[in-house]
Amino acid sequence: MKIKFFASLKDHFGDEMESDDFSTVNDLFIYLAKTKPDASDLLIKCRFAVNLAFVGNDSSLLDVSEVLVMPPSSGG
Repeated sequence: MKIKFFASLKDHFGDEMESDDFSTVNDLFIYLAKTKPDASDLLIKCRFAVNLAFVGNDSSLLDVSEVLVMPPSSGG
């Protein structure tokens, strides 16, 4: 699956990565937090979308083509 990062997450993870190693959103979250501990506080606030629909941490990533990881938006 393709995992895309947005806004300040790009500073930590780049634009995107490819992996099929995660069975749930929570598995992906744990991997990202362990890989970049300095991004953990930001990751906690992020929303995950699977195939363009927001999902919870227990959502399956099996047979998923794309995951979006989006921090909260701000600005005016």
